[in-house]
Amino acid sequence: MKIGYGLVAALAATCGAVAIAPMHAQGVKTSKTAKTVAAAPTAGGPRSEVVGTIGDTKITFGDVLDRVQKENPSGFNSTVAQLVGLDASKSLFGPTPKSSYTVTKPQVVDLLRKQNPPLLGETLKTMLEFDAVDREVKKKGINVTTAQVDTRIDQFLKMLRTRGQIPQGVTDAQFLEQNHVTRESLRKNFLVQAKLFSLIQQDFVEKRLGHKLTPDDFFKARHILIKVPMPAPGQKPEDAKKADADALAKIQQIAADIAAKKKTFEQAATESSEDEGSKVMGGSLGIQMRKVLVAEFENAVYALKPGEVSPPVKSQFGYHLIQLEQKGAEIPEPERQQYLDTFESGQMQIFLHDLLTTKYKVVNKLARESPNMPMMVPGQ
Repeated sequence: MKIGYGLVAALAATCGAVAIAPMHAQGVKTSKTAKTVAAAPTAGGPRSEVVGTIGDTKITFGDVLDRVQKENPSGFNSTVAQLVGLDASKSLFGPTPKSSYTVTKPQVVDLLRKQNPPLLGETLKTMLEFDAVDREVKKKGINVTTAQVDTRIDQFLKMLRTRGQIPQGVTDAQFLEQNHVTRESLRKNFLVQAKLFSLIQQDFVEKRLGHKLTPDDFFKARHILIKVPMPAPGQKPEDAKKADADALAKIQQIAADIAAKKKTFEQAATESSEDEGSKVMGGSLGIQMRKVLVAEFENAVYALKPGEVSPPVKSQFGYHLIQLEQKGAEIPEPERQQYLDTFESGQMQIFLHDLLTTKYKVVNKLARESPNMPMMVPGQ
C-alpha cells in the first residue's frame, strides 16, 4: 500500500519498520544554571509559536515537540543529540574554541526551532492530516469499526511476513513486543488509514461508478494486444488503413488458433501480445474494477461469461482479445479488498492534497517543501 508521507512515517515508526539508531552526544552537560553558549532563545520562547493551523485549530511548536517525544522518543533523542552535538563541536573546536560547553533546555528548544529538523515537519504534517481526516469523516458520517481496523493490521503484518521482515517462527505478537509496539498503538494509525480509504472510496470511487461499490464492480481478465501504429506525419490514408488491417488480421489469426485449441490463451499472450506488462504473465491483468480501463475494453468484459474469449476489440491502444476469468462475487473478498486498497492508495496523494489545500487550507510552517503540499513518498 502506498500512503501520504506523514501517514507512512507514523506507521513506520509505530511498527518499527524504520529503525533510527540513537546517537548520544559525548561530554554534553545540561544545567538550568548554565551560561548561554547557543543563540539566545526567541522572545516568549519558541514553544508558544503557532507553527500549524487547520480551520480554527492552532498547533504550537511545543505541541509538536510533545507529540514527537511521546510517539517517537528514539527519533527525538537522536535528533536532539545530533543538533546539540554539532553545536558543542562548533563551540569547543570552532574558530574561537571554548574550554567547556553547557546548554539549557530552553536553548535546545530554540536550537530545534531554528534548525527545523525534518522529523518535526513530518510530525506536524501527520498531526494536520489526522485532524483533516477526522473532520471529513465526521462531516460525512463515516464510521469505521475496530474489526475493520484489526483486519487492516492483520493484512499489514502478513505483508511484513511475506517480505521476510517478520522471521519464521516469530508470531505477530512476539514481533510487536520485540519492537516495543502494542496492537493498540497500531490501531490508532490504522484507524486513520481506514478512515482515509473510506473517504476516497466515497469521494472518488463511488462518484466515478455512479453507485455504491458492489462485488459486481470487480473482474479478473487476461488480454492479448496487437498495437496499431500511430500515423506518421504525412502518412497517406491508405497506408494507415493497411496498418490497421494488418493488426486486425494478426489478432484474428491468434483468435483462430485459440479457438482451434492450437494454443491456450496464456500461450498465445506470452508469444504474441504487445502489452509488455502483461504478456509475461500470460496476458493476466489480475483483478480490475469497473470504470478504470477504457470503455471499449470494459464493455467487452461485461458481455462475456467466465472462460469466454471476446472477438477482436479495438481501443485507442490497438486490437485486444479478452478472456474473462472471474467476475463479481466469484472473486474472493480478500482479493477484491486488496485490489481496492492498492487502487485507493494510488489516489491518496491526490485526495490528501485536495483535502489539505482546498477544503481546509492547512498551514505547516515546519514543512521543508511547499507549506501546503503533501510530500511524496517512494513506492512501498
